[in-house]
Amino acid sequence: MIVNESFGASLKRERELRGISLQELAQATRIRRPYLEAIESDHFEALPGLTFLKGYVRTYAQYVGLPTAEVMVRLESFIGAKAFEKKNPPIYSRPLFRILLGLFLLGLGALLWVRGLTQ
Repeated sequence: MIVNESFGASLKRERELRGISLQELAQATRIRRPYLEAIESDHFEALPGLTFLKGYVRTYAQYVGLPTAEVMVRLESFIGAKAFEKKNPPIYSRPLFRILLGLFLLGLGALLWVRGLTQ
């Protein structure tokens, strides 16, 4: 292991030492190539979340022939307390919620308007 090497760079180096192409790794592990590229360049924010990152790295290590437990410990220490997990936006900022809320208010307004006409 090279001392100043990042986590992703060390994975890439090990993969290349074994003569495994990124395309071969993507096909064999069924991990999308952009995700593999993100892992090898330490751009973890491009992944769907921490759980996916851990699964992808575990699968990567197994296929390349690296000691999985050691790789996972190194990943944990590399990311540390970094909070890169994509946070879910509040429900009221989601488009579907806004549409449903709008329809509900429109229906409520129509109901009150019709009720007002019948009285």
